[in-house]
Amino acid sequence: MDRVGEYPAHRVADVGLRDGSTIRVRPVLPDDLEAVTQLFADLSEASTWKRFHGMHRPDREELRPFVELDNRTRFTIVAVA
Repeated sequence: MDRVGEYPAHRVADVGLRDGSTIRVRPVLPDDLEAVTQLFADLSEASTWKRFHGMHRPDREELRPFVELDNRTRFTIVAVA
């Protein structure tokens, strides 16, 4: 992976939810690959259909480009409870 830019730490934020809990919204890290892969694996068929219009569940290698980013021209955010 060729990381062109530094991790955009200025984009990290703690967000209060209506129920009083807090989540952290932050740019994704390469170390998040396993959690992102598991997120898709845990979706039901109905949820996959409704969210992604029938797309198959992506595997680890298909998700890798979404977590290994240069943080200059593109980045992805995640919400972590």
